[in-house]
Amino acid sequence: MHRDELTRWFLRAVVAFLVLTALLAIGIFVRGEFGETEGRILGTTLALAVYSLTALAGAVLVGRGALTLFGWTTIAVSALALVLALAAIWGDPDAESEGLLRATFVALVLAFACAWVSLLLSRRRDDDGRGVTATLGGAVVAITVLTGMVTFAIIREDDPGDLYWRLLGVVAVVAVLGTLLLPVLRRMTRPTGERQATTE
Repeated sequence: MHRDELTRWFLRAVVAFLVLTALLAIGIFVRGEFGETEGRILGTTLALAVYSLTALAGAVLVGRGALTLFGWTTIAVSALALVLALAAIWGDPDAESEGLLRATFVALVLAFACAWVSLLLSRRRDDDGRGVTATLGGAVVAITVLTGMVTFAIIREDDPGDLYWRLLGVVAVVAVLGTLLLPVLRRMTRPTGERQATTE
């Protein structure tokens, strides 16, 4: 499959699943009935839409032709997260499923983290200056640390403590800050002629 075709396929899947989720939600509201089966069906279409979206981020990175291994990893993690989500949605609610739920949430965190990093890496340019490159690296490190901390909190059975949550909040702020700074720094460091061309 061609790289651009892969991206278009995931785009179509995202649109289709989002529209299907909306139509199902509308149908449930119109009927006025929301039972267990309806909830599972709605959860299924929503999971398909969410993980198609995270996989799309990996497909975009693959389409760039750089760091394709991480792009495929994002797609694979999204697929695994979808399988676990469907197992949790359609599993026996009376069965002991704490382990499955924890695994599902961990996979969700990993899928979002991989998608986040994939989107940042897909915007990387050959003419990025040192400041942009350093900010990108810092953001990726912060996202990685944040992912590990959230995963640890999900796996751990007891509360890790107030200090842990404060540190997690600090790392989250750093990750978001780096993400928001990247497009601003790229525009600031872009050559004057190129900036003028984009504004005209």
